[in-house]
Amino acid sequence: MDNVRSGLIIYSDEPEVIFPLEHNQTYDGLRDLILNATHPIGLTYTDNAILTAIDMLNNVTKVREGVPRILTIFTDGQSTDGVNQGPPLALNQSITSFAIGIGDEISQDELLLIANNDSSRVYTIQSYDALTEFFFKLNTLTCEVPQQPGLNSTVNDTLVGEEKRYYEFEIPLEGITISIQVGVGGVVGYYSYSEDTPSSALYDGFFDTATAFIPWRNLTLSRNQADGKGAVVYVTIEGTTAENGYSIEAVEGDFAVTTEATTVTVPSTTVTVPSTTVTVPSTTVTVPSTTVTVPSSTVSEEPNTTPASSKMITAPAILIIVTSVIHFCNW
Repeated sequence: MDNVRSGLIIYSDEPEVIFPLEHNQTYDGLRDLILNATHPIGLTYTDNAILTAIDMLNNVTKVREGVPRILTIFTDGQSTDGVNQGPPLALNQSITSFAIGIGDEISQDELLLIANNDSSRVYTIQSYDALTEFFFKLNTLTCEVPQQPGLNSTVNDTLVGEEKRYYEFEIPLEGITISIQVGVGGVVGYYSYSEDTPSSALYDGFFDTATAFIPWRNLTLSRNQADGKGAVVYVTIEGTTAENGYSIEAVEGDFAVTTEATTVTVPSTTVTVPSTTVTVPSTTVTVPSTTVTVPSSTVSEEPNTTPASSKMITAPAILIIVTSVIHFCNW
């Protein structure tokens, strides 16, 4: 639980916060709060509960840019107040919503609206007794939601064994360069324009070096169409040793710089001293003509910058990771 920030709201006529996202509870303390929560009796004001949850997410302090914000709604009936305000607001604020229907009195259409028309995030189970088993699946699903750091933002992270992290980057026409700084162990990377969890089995590109250029392709739009993003690329970072620590940053364009060397040639110069005759009584001395030649010289000025193959732009890897709802995969 040290790597997870989670909150719980139950609702009927009114939402009730069992514990907020920011709390000091231990694992046993949270377990007791959940077990002692009383199932509310009343109507089903789902939209109001979603708005309360969004407000809770927006009031979390010290959240790193790009950390997924995930809202999971469990409901056993149709909403009394509809779901016209909460889900669109969540979508607009880049909050990923999962809709879980329990029992036989649910509405599939309403579940789809809660999940903002993403059917891959809609699930149904037969009863509350099946929740325990379903939570394992939900844990995997939420951990695969990609982080969305902006360009020029550095993210620090750690991986245990072959654990993976997923990222989604907006990709401009100039493409992006992924910069990886490894502090401990090692990592490899995969990227895809269509698969949001690329892997060794399914990818458009692979990299295991400090930098990798990913060109633009107009193939993929962000899942959250309403956020105004255009083409995106999905990146997976996978650990290669028992303990792995790294930072990742994406910058616009292919930033390699090439500078040509400049050569200056000094032409040959010939200097001629004319013959001189000096007459001394009874003696004539003749100094012969003398020619002095300065040979051609070539001077090369060194360039001010190094070639592209050796000059790479890297950014400092200093950032504290603070999660909002689910970032690491251990509940």
